[in-house]
Formats: sequence, C-alpha cells, structure tokens
Amino acid sequence: RNYYESGRLDEAYELLRALVDEHPDLVARAEPHVMDAINGIGLILSDRGRLDDAERVFLDLEESLGRSLDSFHPSIVIVRNNLARVWQAMGRQADAEALYRETVDALTERHGPRDPNVLRFQNNLGTCLADQGRFLEEEAIHRQVWTLRVELLGAGHPDTVQSQNNLAHALFALGRPREALPLQEDAVARTRADDPNAAGRRKLLEDIRSQVPPPQ
Repeated sequence: RNYYESGRLDEAYELLRALVDEHPDLVARAEPHVMDAINGIGLILSDRGRLDDAERVFLDLEESLGRSLDSFHPSIVIVRNNLARVWQAMGRQADAEALYRETVDALTERHGPRDPNVLRFQNNLGTCLADQGRFLEEEAIHRQVWTLRVELLGAGHPDTVQSQNNLAHALFALGRPREALPLQEDAVARTRADDPNAAGRRKLLEDIRSQVPPPQ
C-alpha cells in the first residue's frame, strides 16, 4: 500500500504479483489478504491505462469472492466500485451508472442512506453523471452526499472536502459560478498541499473566479 500511495507502481505491482503467484492455494480459498493483493493489481493496471486487463482482474475477483461471500459484502462492494470506475475510464458510462445505482439501492436497503459505502457510491455516481453532462442530477447527488458527510464526518474530513469540490464543479458547469465560488474557496483552503487533488481543486477555483466579475 505504501508503494502504491507514493506512486511507486512498478514496485507495488511486483510485490503484489509475487504474493498472488506464490500462494495459489490462498487464491483458490479467496483468502482476504490475497484478494486485497489482487484488487491492488487491478488498481495499478488501471492507473497504467491497461483498462482491459484491469477490468478482467476485477470481474474475476468479483466472481471469486462471490463463491464464499454475500453479494454485498464490503470486499465485493470495493471491487464493484473499482470495476465501475474502470468502466467510466473506458467510456462505458451507462454500464458504470447501472452498477453504481444497483449497488447504492442494495446498500441503502440494507444499511440505510448514511452508510459510508452508500455515500461513496453516490459520490462516484455523481461523477459518472457529470461525465455524461447531466449536471442537474450531479448537483442533487453531490449536495446530498456533502450534507451528510458534513454531519457524519465533519467539514474538514477529506471525503467531505471532495464532495464539496464536486458540488462546486456541478454548480460551475450549470453556469452558477457565484454559488460555486465560496464552496470552492473553502474546499481549497481545507486541502493539504500534498493532497493529490490539490492542483485540480486550485485549477477549478481559478476557472470559477474567471467567471465571477470583481465587486464594483
């Protein structure tokens, strides 16, 4: 994980690949730490742009986990989230949206609308809708997720700030930069300098400011 998060993808890939290759018996039994390693391989392949390979990893992993776990076990939910994100990157927005919605509905029925996994899938559903230019729907989802995350996690939590950034993006895309501006200014102020999203958030803030006339 440390290699992956620090961007050392080659080293992370080799370590994970070795773990999986050396323990085929654990793979066959769907041991959790080996399944996590396979999931990590899928993430690295996705980050490298090898989307077809990443898709196959996540599909096979979902099938393997499904032999021994409930279809909405947290481990399977994580894999489905990653699979949907790969489909988004492949331009298969309809497939990604359908998987997000199916999982949101099932998790909400089981755990309620305030469950962290429900909010994670709703957040990603919002970005999927944005990719399709459906900004009104995106706004509604990100506003709901942001409101709940402020309540559950606090305004400064990284997940909350991400939702706030996403809401500001939706408002800006809808031609409402005055509403977006204070949200994005606050989101940028709450973002750590070493956050991988920092540059993108600052860029969005610049774009929003360029559309808001200075006060007279």
